[in-house]
Amino acid sequence: MKTAILVDSVAGIREDLRNLPNVFEAKLTVNFPDGTTMEDTKDVNIIDDYFKKIEGFSELPTTSQPSFGQLHGIYDQMIAEGYTRVIGVAFSSELSGTYSAFVTTAEEYEGKIESHHFDTRTAALVQERILTDILPLVDAEAPIEEIESVVTTIQQNSSLFIVVEELTNLRKGGRLTASSALLGTLLRVKPLLKLDEEGKLVVSEKIRTSKRVTERLIQLAVEAIEANNGNIRLGLLYTDSTSQPVMEDIKARILADYPTVQINTSICGPVISTHTGKGTYGLAIYPVI
Repeated sequence: MKTAILVDSVAGIREDLRNLPNVFEAKLTVNFPDGTTMEDTKDVNIIDDYFKKIEGFSELPTTSQPSFGQLHGIYDQMIAEGYTRVIGVAFSSELSGTYSAFVTTAEEYEGKIESHHFDTRTAALVQERILTDILPLVDAEAPIEEIESVVTTIQQNSSLFIVVEELTNLRKGGRLTASSALLGTLLRVKPLLKLDEEGKLVVSEKIRTSKRVTERLIQLAVEAIEANNGNIRLGLLYTDSTSQPVMEDIKARILADYPTVQINTSICGPVISTHTGKGTYGLAIYPVI
C-alpha cells in the first residue's frame, strides 16, 4: 500500500512538508469584487499584494473551497503515481466546505483509490501539526485506526486562539454570529476568539485592551506548559507586518522563561486574512504525541 496525504492550503504547511512527494495540497481561493481571483499562499510578496488590492474595494472579497476540477486533478495525479490510499486533513467543516469537497471527490474515485478524510475541526498550525504527527504512520503504512487515533488525540487536546482588530469581516463572512460581533463592537472590547470542539469560531473571552489580550495569550501558553511539565508544543500565527511584531514579542517572552519549548510560527494566507482582516495574530497549543 502506497499512501498520500491531502491537505488544504489553510493549513499553511511549511515548505519542507509541501515538497514531500506524498503530500498534496489543495488550494482555496479568494474572489475579488472585480471578478479576479487569487490562490491561497504563504508567499509574503503575494500576501502584501493582496492587502494592497483589497484597499481598493468597498466590498469584502469572498473565499472558495478547492474546486472539484482541482481535486480531480490531484486524485488523477495520485493514482498515476501509484498511490493506493489517501489520507485527507481538512479545514474545519464549520468554516468551510473543503471537507465536504474532499469526501465528494473520494466517492467519485471509489474503487480506484482508498480514501479516508478527516474533518480536523481546526485550522492553520493545528492542521499542520496533525499532518506532521501522522506522517511517520503514513510512511510506515500503518492501519487507518492508528492514524485516526493520532488525529483524534490532537483534536481533543489542542486549542487555537485568535485575536482580530475588529469583527466586521468575520461577521460579513458568516464565520462569527452577528450577535457576538455586535457585542464586541458595542463594548469596544478586544475579543479573544477560539475554535471550539466542533470547529466553530466563538468568543472565548472579552478583554478590554490590546495589551491585556496579549498578556492573556501568554498566560494561556504558560498554563499549558506548566500543566504538561513542558511536554507541549506551541504555534504562533500572524497575518501581516502589523501583527508580526506582536507575535515575535509573545514568542520572545515565552522562550525567556521556557527556552526548551518548541514554538512554530506561520503567516496566514489570503483566505484566512479575508475573514480576519489585518492585524490578526493567534496562539496554537497542541500535545506532544
